[in-house]
Amino acid sequence: MIRQLNKYFLFILFLSQINYSQVIKNIEISGSNRVNKSLITPFLQSKISINDSLSNLILNKIKSALSDQGFYNSEIELDSIKIRNEVILLIKISENEPTFIHSIQVESTDLEDSLVVQDYFKYSIGKIFLREEVEKTFYEILAEYENIGFPFASIEVSKMFFLSDTLNRRNEVTLHLKIKKNEKSTVDKILIEGNTKTKEYVITRNIRIKIGDVFSSAKINTIPEILNRLKFFEPIEAAQYYFNQENKGILKIVVKEKVTNSFDGIVGYVPAIKNKSKGYFTGFVNVGLRNIFGSERSGMVKWQKDGQLSQELEINYIEPWLFDLPINISFFIWQRKQDSTYVQRKYEGKVEYLLNDEISTSLLIGTESTIPSEPDKRGFIVFNSSSLVLGASLKYDTRDDAYSPTKGFLFTTTYKLYQKKIFGPLQYLSLAESKKVEQQKIEFDFSFFQKTMREQVLALSFHVRELKGTSKEISDLYKLGGAFSLRGYIENQFWGNRVFWSNFEYRYLLGRRSFVFVFFDEGYFLLSKNNMEREKDLSGFKSGYGFGLNLETGIGVLGVSFALGKGDSFSEGKLHFGIINEF
Repeated sequence: MIRQLNKYFLFILFLSQINYSQVIKNIEISGSNRVNKSLITPFLQSKISINDSLSNLILNKIKSALSDQGFYNSEIELDSIKIRNEVILLIKISENEPTFIHSIQVESTDLEDSLVVQDYFKYSIGKIFLREEVEKTFYEILAEYENIGFPFASIEVSKMFFLSDTLNRRNEVTLHLKIKKNEKSTVDKILIEGNTKTKEYVITRNIRIKIGDVFSSAKINTIPEILNRLKFFEPIEAAQYYFNQENKGILKIVVKEKVTNSFDGIVGYVPAIKNKSKGYFTGFVNVGLRNIFGSERSGMVKWQKDGQLSQELEINYIEPWLFDLPINISFFIWQRKQDSTYVQRKYEGKVEYLLNDEISTSLLIGTESTIPSEPDKRGFIVFNSSSLVLGASLKYDTRDDAYSPTKGFLFTTTYKLYQKKIFGPLQYLSLAESKKVEQQKIEFDFSFFQKTMREQVLALSFHVRELKGTSKEISDLYKLGGAFSLRGYIENQFWGNRVFWSNFEYRYLLGRRSFVFVFFDEGYFLLSKNNMEREKDLSGFKSGYGFGLNLETGIGVLGVSFALGKGDSFSEGKLHFGIINEF
């Protein structure tokens, strides 16, 4: 009976506590705007009853928030207004003066450690002691250690001495830091998996890491981007570094090779127009050989017939890492038969020096010749001429992938000097201002890529071409229009000695190297009046827009787009397609 009465008594006491418990209705803060009210709103939403423990928890959170912003000597007063079963908390804050960093002391036997830390904190001395900024500096110091062979280094604050400078009326703190670098790590073995065709030395020479090299986090993190730019692997995952049972540092790289040899072509037929012209075939053939025998060597042969009497032939070859040095040698042969008016040929050799995995410089030498076709019948079109070409270029490539980049940029600039000699036709030599002509070509390309949201990428590019000099002929001019410049217009629709075009694309990724996109292109061309005896300048701004698809296939990345030029109706849209050029 007594036990039962005790149970009833405890139950009534419990109910009375519930009836008289008071929850926080609102919290009002005065004296500081540095405390975000969202820090304490969870206490309002949870309807927790007010008590000493809860009050202390709220005060500690506010104190901690102020300390993070450098106010270690703040004072907080807590009061309350009770309304029935609810309480309004009144928090009055006196921030007082902030605390400044007086000095940084390093506890280490290595003088170099102290110098490194002092260098990173040299701009922090005398500044307000902000915990977030100090931790950010810690991360920067640890990142440096990771790049000089200490991936397991650590930094901790062993002591903090707070001082009050009465003369200057300010609060100061001295931080004592303890650094543990642990054992120095090296790359004792490079383990490569998945390279059934590609030679191991091709991978190791491009990543520029050798056995015995000191561990560098920065170098290892860039391995996927470097190998992706080679264009003969599927997207590379991050490399791994670990220690084996013998405590040796292992660098593991996993690759998956893609099909690098390709053959594609297309044939079209343009039917006869009544009795005015005969029907004819058009089309192209593209044979690509990349990573020949797994050695990184590459070659390409491309033939294209884009009109009844016009055709083009192009041959490329690259010999990489000559004598195992970061020097690439490439050769280029190009021939264009333009209608039945002239034939133009180019032969070019280039030496490229790879400064690092992102920057390279090149020197080139070549010849160009233009041969008019049947000048006696057709009259004057172009001179029979030959040019010696000397040039230099600079390339800076930080893209994370060559086919479908999601970050980085590609910058190239090229300068070419032409020493041109005119030989004929004899009956038109009097039209030439001089039989020896000097011309210059300046080319500039910049592309920028940035991932904006998940699976979405912004791609911007700008291209400039300029031809300077006298006696400019139609064969010297730059062409504009088509799938790889100004979309919405036929190939090489516009000609000029000055050409500019920009491409804006917004892409949605369907896969790592496949995406749909919308685009807007803007272009400009100028054919100056002193070109080919023109009486006035011919110029124009053109724009194109549309949508398209880049799709990774077994023969390469196929680009297809539907584009409308300025003023075009939908039925006048142009369908552009082609394999993305790998050279």
